[in-house]
Amino acid sequence: MAPKFAGLWVVESAENLEVLFEAMGIKIDVIDKIIDDHPVIEIRQHEDYFYIKTQAKVAGKIEASFKVGETYELPTVTGKKVRNRTSWIKGGKKLQIWPVDGDGRDPVTVYEMDGPDTMIVSLYASGACASRTYVRAPES
Repeated sequence: MAPKFAGLWVVESAENLEVLFEAMGIKIDVIDKIIDDHPVIEIRQHEDYFYIKTQAKVAGKIEASFKVGETYELPTVTGKKVRNRTSWIKGGKKLQIWPVDGDGRDPVTVYEMDGPDTMIVSLYASGACASRTYVRAPES
C-alpha cells in the first residue's frame, strides 16, 4: 500500500541546500533567497494519482498533476519546462520524480513519509544531495 502523502506541509528543517544549488549552477544571490524561503506543499492523493502544489516566495506557485508511472511536464524554478517521470521505489514506500529530458542539473526528487506527520523531500542533482523535512500543517 502506498504511503499517504495527502495534506498541507510546512518546512521544519533543511540540509545541504547550498551545495546542491551550487552544483545545479544556480547563482549565489539566488541560492541565499531560496534557502531563506520556506515553501508550503499541498498534496492531494488518490491511490496513484497526485496533485502537488508548491508555493514559495522565490519560485512562486508550481503545480503538477500526474499518475505514478506516467510522464508529465513541470515548469522549473528558472521557468523552463521539463518532462518528468514518476515511480514508486523501495517497495512502494517512496515516490520518485526524475527529469526525462533534463540537462543533468535538474534534480531527482524523492518523497518519503517518516511517520504520519513528517515528510522528507530529498533532492539529487549533479552529484549532490539535499533534503527538506516537512511537518503536517495544523488544521485551521
